[in-house]
Amino acid sequence: MIYLGSLNNAATLRNIIKNHNPSLIYFICHVGNSERFPLDSRINDRERDCRALDTLNITQFKRPKHIHEGLCNLTRFGIVIFNELREYEICNKISEILNKRDENSNALCTNLDDYIRLFNEEFSVEIEPANRIEERRENIKNRLFINIAPNNHEIIKGNNTIRIEYYLHNEILCCRLHINCRCSEEWVEDLGDIEDSIASYRTFELECRNCGNQIFVNSTFYH
Repeated sequence: MIYLGSLNNAATLRNIIKNHNPSLIYFICHVGNSERFPLDSRINDRERDCRALDTLNITQFKRPKHIHEGLCNLTRFGIVIFNELREYEICNKISEILNKRDENSNALCTNLDDYIRLFNEEFSVEIEPANRIEERRENIKNRLFINIAPNNHEIIKGNNTIRIEYYLHNEILCCRLHINCRCSEEWVEDLGDIEDSIASYRTFELECRNCGNQIFVNSTFYH
């Protein structure tokens, strides 16, 4: 899955995908470099798509007199968006989607509906989960002035190993501890929402169900 939510122009891309059509993302690539990304009649119509993006100040559509086909160019804002799509290989990835084939060499994308389905399988307008987790961790750290360990940090205490795993539940930062006891017993402790525990400097007491070994972990998850 490719997450678009962290891009500089994520809000514009989200608007296009949610309120218009993801085929317009490829059309921006086409207008930006028509040789590398030729117009694909399965999903795009030059005048329709250019006019749609014109309303978003991404393209500019003109039809000079005596010319059957209108002219479509990127605006300054459109060039910024195209450059970001190109830099992050979004255009290339969409091109791959359009050229996907099954085991019998049949095209998987035969029409606009196919494209939308394939696009949604490959792309998300959200922020990558790992980045969202890190944002929540940094937010708690800065608000509480407490330095808490990063995701997947490992603690080694008396031949016991504890790995920290953060996760989001309803956008709330939660934590699991993956414990490998000195007796070789392994288990997971789900601590759930940890912000109150961090704020109160709580110490978590863990007990091995196999050997009764007690392990203490403080709420910064550093030791």
